Amino acid sequence: MNKEEREQHENQKLKEEVEKLRKENNFSKMGEQASEMLTEEGIKANKTVIGLVVRDTAEDTKEAVEAFVGVVQEQAQVLAKEMLKGKTPPVKSTDGKAVSWRDNLMTNYQKARENN
Repeated sequence: MNKEEREQHENQKLKEEVEKLRKENNFSKMGEQASEMLTEEGIKANKTVIGLVVRDTAEDTKEAVEAFVGVVQEQAQVLAKEMLKGKTPPVKSTDGKAVSWRDNLMTNYQKARENN
C-alpha cells in the first residue's frame, strides 16, 4: 500500500467507527425513551426487554413498546382470570366436617359475645 491508500483505509476505518458510535448512541437514547414509556405503563424494563423493543427510529420504537405493552397486559388479564378460576377449598374442622369461613366467623362471634 502506498501512502494515499493507507490514508484512505484509515479514513474508511474512522468513518466506520463514527457510524458505529452513532448507532450505539442512538440505541442508548432509544433505550432510555423505551424505558420511560414502559415505566409509565407499569412495566419494569430490563436489558432484555429494552433489546426487544428498541428500533432505529423513535416512531418505530414507540410502536414496538405499544405492541409489547399490549401483549403484557393481555397476558396479565389471562393470568388473573386463571388465578381467580375455581372455588376456594373448604376448611376442615378437627372432627372431619367441612367448615366454611362463614361458620368460623359465626363461631368466633358467638365466643366473643359469651366472653363479654
